[in-house]
Amino acid sequence: MQILNTVHNPGAKDAPGVILIVLDACRPDGLQKAHAPNIDWIMENGAHTLKAQTIFPPITLPCHMSMLYGVKPLRHGIYGNYRVEVNRDCQHSILDLAHICGRKVASFYDWERLRDLGSPSVLDFAYYRRCRVDLEASMTIARECAGYIVSDNPDLCFMNLGSIDKVGHDKGWMSREYIDQIAIVDQAVGLIIETLQKAGQMDQYYIIGLSDHGGNAKSHEMGTAEELIIPWMISGPGIKKGHEIKEDVYIYDTAPTIAQLLRLPVQTFWHGRVINEIFD
Repeated sequence: MQILNTVHNPGAKDAPGVILIVLDACRPDGLQKAHAPNIDWIMENGAHTLKAQTIFPPITLPCHMSMLYGVKPLRHGIYGNYRVEVNRDCQHSILDLAHICGRKVASFYDWERLRDLGSPSVLDFAYYRRCRVDLEASMTIARECAGYIVSDNPDLCFMNLGSIDKVGHDKGWMSREYIDQIAIVDQAVGLIIETLQKAGQMDQYYIIGLSDHGGNAKSHEMGTAEELIIPWMISGPGIKKGHEIKEDVYIYDTAPTIAQLLRLPVQTFWHGRVINEIFD
């Protein structure tokens, strides 16, 4: 696959950056029940839908691959939570594409398999801490992410918070503990927003928040609506405020939309498309 119209210019930043926050396994109806003022803030100050769709199978690694590669599983070939084996000569994740185009890329995550979402040497910075459900665990990841954003001004910053998924498997989706965990993760999201506000950098970043999948009972492998429907939201300069997205949104639309925001070249292998309705 050939990258089109790409100029490698290390350090180039001619557009606001993107902070991509994955609320792992967060169902839209769970989000509505939880005390989540910071996630609500993103929706109120941007565009959102609570009816976006993930892929089948709704499993963490395939969902992230579709999210970041902009394709359905039939193209990236990952159907389970096992080691990533992608033909990278033919496909690039949005992390790869940003790096190739001279953008600074960072990743913060609490599930180790997510280290393979980009090619080796793509990341300028990476931080991993094993997933735990206590508040401090999520806040530590968010604190590292926020600090790096302020100090190094990355163009694309990926952050995954996986504790909602962990509680879903342990206690059940929509259990009291599950709803409470969304509130805990919301505080970590709030730290990112607060840090940007204090640093005067809110107009320098788009914030995209979404889930990779939902869940039902204590699992997410059957393809029910509760597993396939996810929230998707964005705020930032030039984004409609308080807008509910009417068009269909799929998880694999995320990569093309990020490319549009970062002014990266269109990739011919994408199944996804830019969500144009979000723009003023």
